[in-house]
This record gives sequence, C-alpha cells and structure tokens, in this order.
Amino acid sequence: MNTSKFVRLLRDFDRATQGSVLIYVAFGITALIGMAALTVDVGLWYSSRRSLQSAADAGALAAVYALSDGEDASTQLSEAVADVAKNGYTLADGATVDRYNPPRAGFYFSNNDAVEIEVTFPASAMLSSVLGHSGGLVRAQAVAISEEYNTCVYSLNDSASGAIAASGGAQVAMDCGILSNSNADAPNEAIQTNGGAVMDVTEVITVGESDGSFGSATITENAQASLDPFRHVNPPASAPYSCTVSSGPPIRIQSTDPFPTSYPNGSVYCADIRVNAGGDLTFEPGVHIFHAGSQLTVNAGGIVTANGVTFYFTEDFDGNWNVNGGGALVMTAPIDTSNGGIPGVLIYEHRDNPGANYTINGGASLDLEGIIYLSNSDLTYSGGAVGSENETIIVADEVTFSGNTNITADIASSAVLSTFDFPENIRLVQ
Repeated sequence: MNTSKFVRLLRDFDRATQGSVLIYVAFGITALIGMAALTVDVGLWYSSRRSLQSAADAGALAAVYALSDGEDASTQLSEAVADVAKNGYTLADGATVDRYNPPRAGFYFSNNDAVEIEVTFPASAMLSSVLGHSGGLVRAQAVAISEEYNTCVYSLNDSASGAIAASGGAQVAMDCGILSNSNADAPNEAIQTNGGAVMDVTEVITVGESDGSFGSATITENAQASLDPFRHVNPPASAPYSCTVSSGPPIRIQSTDPFPTSYPNGSVYCADIRVNAGGDLTFEPGVHIFHAGSQLTVNAGGIVTANGVTFYFTEDFDGNWNVNGGGALVMTAPIDTSNGGIPGVLIYEHRDNPGANYTINGGASLDLEGIIYLSNSDLTYSGGAVGSENETIIVADEVTFSGNTNITADIASSAVLSTFDFPENIRLVQ
C-alpha cells in the first residue's frame, strides 16, 4: 500500500461518525464500573481497618496484663494473639501479630512498661479484582501501658453511683489515692462526697466521674478500668471446712460469762460470736476461718485483739461482721507465712462468696494494719467510727464513709505495708 492510499484511509476513518458514540460509551462505562468497584473496595478496607484496630487494642491490653503478671515475651505474645483471635482475626486466616516492648516510636518509645502490638490482615479485592487488583494488607497498631497507682481504696463495682462515697460530715484522710471502676457519671457520680464530708487523698481515679471535696488530690476521670489488684492472691484454706466452734446459741464473751477469751490458730467458726461489755477476745496468730452460720459482733465495751492474723470468710459465709458503738478492734496482718496466714492480708473474702455485710458503726475504735479484701461485698464505716491508727488497703465492691466517721490512714508508716508493691493500672495510650 502506498503512502497516499494510507493517508486517505486515515482521513476516511476520522470523518466516519457512525458507531463512534457507542465506542466512547463502552470505554466510559468500563471506567465508571472500575471506579465504582474500587470505591466499594476502599470502603470495605476502611471498615476492616476499624475492626482490626479493635483487635489490636485488645491484643495490646492482653500483652500488658501478661507483662504486669511477670510473664515472658513469648507468653505476652501468645496472650495478644488469643485476644486478637477473639476479635475475629486468626493466624490461620492470614493475620500476623507482632509485639514490641518497648514500643518502636511515639511518646512511650523506650518505656519498658509499655507494649506495642501490630496486627496485619489480608485485604481482598472483591469488585476491583475484575480490573486485576489483588488487594493488599490492612494494618493496625496499639500501645498499652502498665502504671503503678499509689492507691489504697479500690471499688470494683462497674456501674454503681457512689461506689466510693463519704457523707454526713465524714472525715477521711489518707496518704494514698482512691480508685473506682464504676462508669457512673453526673449527676450520680462514681465517687462523691456530700453533707460536709471530706476525703483528703492524693489521687482520685475513676472510670466514670467524681464530685466533692478531695483536698489537693489529682483527679483522673474516664480512666481505663483496673483489674482486681489481688486477683492472684489465693485463699489460705479450701473446702471442706470442719467446724471447731460449732453452731448453737450465741457465744457471748463478756465479764459475766466463762466463755473462752482466746481462739487458737486454724479455728473454723460456725457460730454466732458476740463480744459484749467487759469481753476481751484474742485471736491467736494464724488463720481464722468464718464459715456458714458464723457471725462476729463486737459491741460497746468489747475488745478484740488479733495480731499476725488473717481472717478468712469462706464462699459459704452468710453472716455479718459488725463492730458497733464503743467496740474496739486491734488487728494486724501476718508478715510471713509461718502460721499459715497470708502476708499483708488482714481480711480475705472468698471470690465466690455472693456478698456479705461488713459494717463498722458509730463510736467503734479501730487500729487496723493490713489489706481488707472483699471483692464481692460492701464495706461501711458509719455513725462516728474512729480510726486514727489505720494502715489499710481496702478492696471491696463499694466503700462508704458516713455520719461523722473519722478515718486516718498512713500506709508509709506500716511495717506490714510499707514495702508493698501497689497494684498496677493498665490502659491504652495510643
């Protein structure tokens, strides 16, 4: 074909219009379909990214929980992988989970108490695959940290209003902080004071909100919920329990009755014990077990002394533990395991106990040193209870101070608690 003929053919093609619109439409529709397919897939990838971020957050928290429990790097990673899988991203389906301690970058770079978890997952191309796009990887990263709180009153209830509360002129002064896991907010805050009550503490920390008079405390609201700080502390004894102080008429320990003035280590109580005026009861060093049917009441003029003692309330304990007006308690926790007690723990309630009543009423005098652990029960100080010599860490479902109660706690001066490692708070930071 000579050059002139080829040129004429090109001119004829350029001048021909029949069918050209159809060609342009075909190209345009293909492009529009491709753009729509890519838009749909990108939206799906962003949705997957949000879901993957939740999995990374869960993995970072799990890894830091393991770190705070003293587990090694391998266990921390295993815990993270397990929690990422609970959120729908398994290794078998192509997820990868990497752990970094300390984190690689950011504000917590080089902080050995922080763990970074990175999760990747294949992002499949659904509609855009018709254009030859094969997808890629979706990536999410989270950092969690374990921090020590100088806290000595913990409420584990996750929703109660006034989970830690002071009212009616109660005066509470502690060289430590208070912490509530309750998410209650205004106008029914998780931590509150009212009626002239004051809680003069170093820190106020709550998942919800707080309102009241807290001295010069640092206040942190909307915090991450804390774990039970003594979740790894085991009971000092286990079922079955054989009663050594059996049920029957109330045992009244008072000046006019010849009942025992002391109970030995290892006693199991299934009786109603009442220490009345003139009564002076001593619990000998070790473990004293309160089981079903038992109750301890200290009334006006009664005195209870328990040095080097852990009081253990079993899963079946269904009575009350009351100190009433004019009663006196002088109690310290063990410093070692030589007599079977739990070092540092003054009162331990079994975690399976559905909840009992622990009340210290008007005019009671307290000299307590040790940890009070009531994970499912409330602790109430009311009506003029006075504790000027208290070195206690309290863990309860709810804690209430009311009615001219005057409680002072000095943890730093306690021989039992001065070397105690305060429980750690775990939270996401990025």
